[in-house]
Amino acid sequence: MKHGIRRVPALWRATRLARRWYHARRDAYPDWSRLTPAESSTWEEARRAAQGGRRVLMATSIGSYAHAVTLESALAAALTFRGAEVHALLCDAALTACAECEASFYPDVQAFVASGPSKDLCRDCRWPAERVYEQLGLRVHRFSDWLTDADRDDARAVASGIALADIPAFTRDGVAVGEHAYAGALRFFATGSIEHEPQGEAVLRRYLESALLTTAVTRRLCREVGFESAVFTHGIYVPWGLIGESARREGVRVVTWNVAYRKRRFVFSHDDIEIHAADFRARLLGHLERCDVAGVAGSTQLCGPAWAWAGPPFLYGQVGQYHRAQNLFEAATFAVPARHVGNMQALDGMFIACHRKVVLATPFDEQTFTGFHHYDLDFTYRAFLSGFRLAVCCDLDMIHFSDGTWNDAWKASAARFMQKYAGKLPERPRPPNWNRMSVRVATRQELLPRLRPPHWEFS
Repeated sequence: MKHGIRRVPALWRATRLARRWYHARRDAYPDWSRLTPAESSTWEEARRAAQGGRRVLMATSIGSYAHAVTLESALAAALTFRGAEVHALLCDAALTACAECEASFYPDVQAFVASGPSKDLCRDCRWPAERVYEQLGLRVHRFSDWLTDADRDDARAVASGIALADIPAFTRDGVAVGEHAYAGALRFFATGSIEHEPQGEAVLRRYLESALLTTAVTRRLCREVGFESAVFTHGIYVPWGLIGESARREGVRVVTWNVAYRKRRFVFSHDDIEIHAADFRARLLGHLERCDVAGVAGSTQLCGPAWAWAGPPFLYGQVGQYHRAQNLFEAATFAVPARHVGNMQALDGMFIACHRKVVLATPFDEQTFTGFHHYDLDFTYRAFLSGFRLAVCCDLDMIHFSDGTWNDAWKASAARFMQKYAGKLPERPRPPNWNRMSVRVATRQELLPRLRPPHWEFS
């Protein structure tokens, strides 16, 4: 029946809108008023205690993404118990196009060009998500609260006046607004080019207007309220791509997540990496067939508060590193005898992928490691001690856009790590003089071939 309905676009649209209507009112969202009554006093006490704590923004934005609201509201509750003052951000029909919009919703794309999602998708978008966050007593910001008439006039004028060819490269205050808008339009049509779409230009201009509005909202919200971190799904398209870029430019740490394409798999990644392997998904899944935890750099001998403490010949992996001060790229190589190197004891936390069973057996130690340092070392080393197979994947073509920090916070965390594993780590002095292999170049194009040794027989 489902396949039959899809053959009639108008009927397919009607059934999807009906399903949205039903789920918004029935079973798609968590009911925190029923989940928390037994512990209501504990929750209210935690919420009051969190006021004035480190501010975290759940930038959910699209309220009809029920799975995002479910995860992000649960995360908001967990962070509140840990002393964070959590806010939420939701669009209230302020945008003229967004990632929820797809051509399959609009058999007549001209109807979308004329009105956007305001007459259909927006109706059951904001309010069910807002209800969820308000049940927790969290402050909810609406897009319209942070937009002025001048913002709207400017976005409309730019989107309608700019030459079509200039849109993909258009930037505003250093934010790649046009690129995200173009990605949004491609996603709308589910195509690699809008060149042959009769309404392609008009749809793209709608996404550009929304991208400009999102940038204005994020910039003003971050400046006036002030957040330490922002959490949201995807990190691309409109609005999330603009939220991510704008928040980073305001000094806000960005954490993004997405539902895995393969069941029972987790990926933990820093927010400042690029992945250049064209077949990355296939490569990573292939590595995970041979190990339980995969990373891009690691050691077969952990003997100190850093994965590379032992020095050669125990270190494996490689990564592209961008050095902002010198505006240079570095191919940082330890040892790469093969694409896949097993028998690791610890991995660098820049990128870690693992099976669900590892997370369940060795969850992060949030009591000991409360900041940015050593959570990765502790997690991977405990996985090793528990008998899981750790490996370094040398062929993922990653570039990291920040250097490590060895400040007082790192030293304090290192001391906690050494105290936790006192008597468990082998006694091996840190080698006084050693270095990784290094080649520095000016561009990504020069860097990537340096990460692909010929003995791997790249085609």
